[in-house]
Amino acid sequence: MKIGHISDLHLGIDNYGKLNSETGINKRFLDFFNTFEFSLQTCVEKNVDIILLGGDIFKNSFPSPTTQKMFAEKISVLLKNKIPLVILTGNHDAPMSFGKSSPIELYSSLGLENIIVVSKPDSFTVKTKSGVLQLVCLPWPTTANFRTKEEAKTFSREEISQEVVKRCNFWLVQETKKLDKTLPSVILAHVNIRNAQFSGTERKALITPDPTFEVSDFKLEGINYVALGHVHKFQNLNEKYFPPVVYPGSIERIDFGEEKNEKGFVIAEISEETRFEFIKTNPREFLTIEIDTKNSEDPMKLIVKKIESENVKNKIIRLRILLKDFEKKQIDKQKIEELLKECFYLAKVEFLIEKEELRRRSFVTRDFSLEDSIKTYIKKKENLFPYKEKILKKVENLKNKILEE
Repeated sequence: MKIGHISDLHLGIDNYGKLNSETGINKRFLDFFNTFEFSLQTCVEKNVDIILLGGDIFKNSFPSPTTQKMFAEKISVLLKNKIPLVILTGNHDAPMSFGKSSPIELYSSLGLENIIVVSKPDSFTVKTKSGVLQLVCLPWPTTANFRTKEEAKTFSREEISQEVVKRCNFWLVQETKKLDKTLPSVILAHVNIRNAQFSGTERKALITPDPTFEVSDFKLEGINYVALGHVHKFQNLNEKYFPPVVYPGSIERIDFGEEKNEKGFVIAEISEETRFEFIKTNPREFLTIEIDTKNSEDPMKLIVKKIESENVKNKIIRLRILLKDFEKKQIDKQKIEELLKECFYLAKVEFLIEKEELRRRSFVTRDFSLEDSIKTYIKKKENLFPYKEKILKKVENLKNKILEE
């Protein structure tokens, strides 16, 4: 059985784009739909039996009518080819207010036989041309429902997240026990898993106490493949072991945090064992051009030479110029824009000014203790001031650990 595993479409994003004067539609907006269309068409050509969308279909929980219409048009190719589609809700699809419906649920209300929308934990079977597939589906585990319960009133936000994970894990174990071991089985989940490598807008999970799972939570008996959504970088978190626990990543680059990431989706094949293939899409390229003019006699000449050496055509460009304070007056912004006229979008021209006082070094001698060296460094880094005590505590713990060993 062949499974198309696509996730994190973020349809509706139009940042770093301009309107097409003829159609009135943002060109960047179309990038995401074109990439999605390519992904679906490739799945059709490779004769998949079913497609699983792993959440974050839209950029937010209130997509425009144009976004909804274009999404419906794209998935119609699956209806024509009688390929079942399962759509999972992600954190971007989930409404902020308790009790409201996700925009994805519109498609389940249409009663189309081959489209299944999952907005609550659920297990079911799907008939495909190659047989029956068992699915255990876990949408983004929002904490909103649990926070309304009386028992949660004394919990911290982190404790609530831990309790949600605990309950989800209990449910997963119970559901997988019911599976028919003679049939192929897949877990489809939009979740944050510890130790996953983040890349773009999903990085906020690193600093917010969202429900966080372990890879071991999904290594359950009878499961042939774990299809994940949420993290934008392609990775198998259970490499060399079974089953594959796979984030296909997002299909299109969202921002400069994903500048160097390959984008794509996965086609998994379940037979006696499970194999999967990462298929690259052709996302819009992001390019950061960094130019250090501090030691140049003619900063503008160096800038021109550097830009002309880069292929900027149809790319989203960010230009960073490091220069001395007095040199900024020598920079011809119009000339820079002219040199970059073939780029898709000029996101930012950033001048990083090296002022005289910033070039003074923090002198550390060999007589300094480790703590004194760290304190001296922190004094020169204003952004570290709020974390001074935490950093020194970590240094102390590290030193004690080294001494113990």
